[in-house]
This record gives sequence, structure tokens and C-alpha cells, in this order.
Amino acid sequence: MKKSILYILIATIIWGSTFPLMKIALEYINPILFNLLRFLIAVIIFLPFSIKRLLNFRKTDFFSGIILGLFVSMGYIFQIVGLKYTDPDSSTFITSLYIVVAPILAYFLLKEKLKIKNGISLIIAIIGLLLISHSYEYGFNTGDILTVISAISYGFQVVLIDKYSKEMDIFILSFYQLLFVTIFTSFLLPFYGISLIFNTSIILIIIYISVFATAIALFMQIIGQRDIDSKTASFIFVFEPVFGAIFSFLIFSENFDYSMFAGSVLILIASFISIYQKNR
Repeated sequence: MKKSILYILIATIIWGSTFPLMKIALEYINPILFNLLRFLIAVIIFLPFSIKRLLNFRKTDFFSGIILGLFVSMGYIFQIVGLKYTDPDSSTFITSLYIVVAPILAYFLLKEKLKIKNGISLIIAIIGLLLISHSYEYGFNTGDILTVISAISYGFQVVLIDKYSKEMDIFILSFYQLLFVTIFTSFLLPFYGISLIFNTSIILIIIYISVFATAIALFMQIIGQRDIDSKTASFIFVFEPVFGAIFSFLIFSENFDYSMFAGSVLILIASFISIYQKNR
């Protein structure tokens, strides 16, 4: 149990560090090509560990990988395209809405009980979202809307990994997830084209995010969720936006205005309320 929590915590820290780095990357590469490269590299990393296991082919594993890959693709694509139109701080806190959404999705997909606190946390999170995005003044911008869709997709991912990680070989699950994200992302590339400016910064960012934030962190998530439930995992995921804000401040020296700060605090409160009772 302690190792599982440590795995998820490390993954959470790594994911938090990616928000400002991806914002930098988008100055040199289009978002779809960036996602395609990061997952393609991750697939190549996982292939040697999975190739023997793939010989024991099971249709259920294959189709589970397709379903999981679809939602992961949507999460990463909407997130990085949304990041092009919003700042890293807003992106990281809006993305964390998946922690509130996950229990609601678990009710429909896994028949887990839904409690009043889940409804309360959702209402608080929505208020927080309105404050972060300044939508009460200017309306939602494109980046915020895309990031909300990303958060819902990540909610599906957390619930599906909770289900599949207990039924499948973790290497097979990781490989299929990465493979189908690569495939689904490649379908969008013709619409965006290949826009890339090579320099040291973009190369280092792609390597870091492909190896650590994609291959290693997603594998750690699957290992961790194999031994704990989605609510316990969500308790740790709450801290992703905190780490994201810290890294954004260190890299961009970004400061919150009062509205963003209040909205961020409300989303964190909503996340804690959503999973507090089981993990207190």
C-alpha cells in the first residue's frame, strides 16, 4: 500500500512539472505533433517489456486498451490544445476537476455509491472554475473550455484504470494505452500539419515528457491503482495542481490574481471533500 501511494505521488509531481514545460514547447511545435511524438517514444520504450506478453493475445485486453486509449487521447489532446489558449496555472487547476468528476463517473461505470458530498464538491468546483476562468466577467475562453473537456476525459481514465488494472497485466495495459493514444493522435495530424522548430529546449522537453511524464508516470499510475481504489488515488492527485502552480511560478514567475487564487482554493477544497471520508 505504501509503495502504491509513493508511485502515485511521484507521478503526480512529474505531471505537475509538465504544465509550464508544455507551454514552452508550444512555441516551437504544434500540439498534435507534440502529443504524437511523446506517446510514440513511450510506445518504443515499452515495447521490449511487452512483446513477449503480447504473444498471449486476449481480445478483452485489446478492446480494453482501445477504450482506455480513446479517453486518454481526448484528455491529452484537449489539454495541450487548450494550453495554447490559456496560461499554465489555469490549465493545471481546471484539469484537476477530474478528481471531482471521477466519483460521479465511477457511479455509472463501476456502480460505486454516490454520496451527497459528491454533489456538494461538484458545485464548489464549478464556482472555483468560474473564478479561475474569469468567466463571470468575460465568459469562458477557448482554452478553458477545452481543458474542462480534458478533465472529464481524465476522470474516465482514472475510473477505467481502477477497473482494468485489477484485471489485466500491467505491462499489457500500459502498452495498449500508449499504443492507441499514438494511433488516435496520428489521425488528427493531417489537420494540423507538421510544424516544428528544432532547438535544444524542444528536444529536452520532448525527451523529459516522453520518458518521465508519459512512459514512467503512466506506468506508476497503473501500478499504484492496482492496489488501491480510485478514491484513494484521487486524494493524491489533488496535489497535482499545487505542484503545477509551484513549477509555473519557478519557471514563469506567474502570480495569481485574487479571483484565480480563490477559484484554485475552491477547486482544491472540492477535491478534498469529494474523497475525504474514505481517506481521513
